[in-house]
Amino acid sequence: MNARIQMLEKLGFTSKFNLSFDKLKSFDSNLIYNLHQIKYANLYKSISDGEKNIDIYAIQTVNGERGLLLNNSTLNIEVISVRFINEMLIQSKS
Repeated sequence: MNARIQMLEKLGFTSKFNLSFDKLKSFDSNLIYNLHQIKYANLYKSISDGEKNIDIYAIQTVNGERGLLLNNSTLNIEVISVRFINEMLIQSKS
């Protein structure tokens, strides 16, 4: 998992994002993004880290901020957050 994160960071995905219901917050810039402010998102599917499965999302916002969202896929996350992630991935493909 660490090798994949390091590779993405070398590609410029250096900010750390956190998902809160239907918003994405950057720990680095303190900005909060809604779904329509996400330009690019790609999932690096469930990478095992011991007993946990971690989903790594590489994200770029419309203002150019690039970073990673790490999501523990074994957690019981809010339905709104799951919907946000799915829509974010679909939107970035169109």
